Amino acid sequence: FEGSPAICSDHAEFWPQGTRVVGGVKAALGVYCDVPRHCTLAQGLKNGYILLWKRGVTRIQMDSAHLSLGRFLKVAGSLALVK
Repeated sequence: FEGSPAICSDHAEFWPQGTRVVGGVKAALGVYCDVPRHCTLAQGLKNGYILLWKRGVTRIQMDSAHLSLGRFLKVAGSLALVK
């Protein structure tokens, strides 16, 4: 993503897969695919996952490639503020 103050980048098409908690906040989870085809959560290993959430006023997007959902969420959960 890029932008100041507005984000002007656009992510690829994905199919929503609900939410997960990352760092104590809800994050939208999706699986990349060719919409309008329905994609399953299991297809995320091959196609990639996307997580979108906010930490304060900062919007965060995280993408994966060839990573299990469990490992992807573990990496997202390990992010920490820089001091």
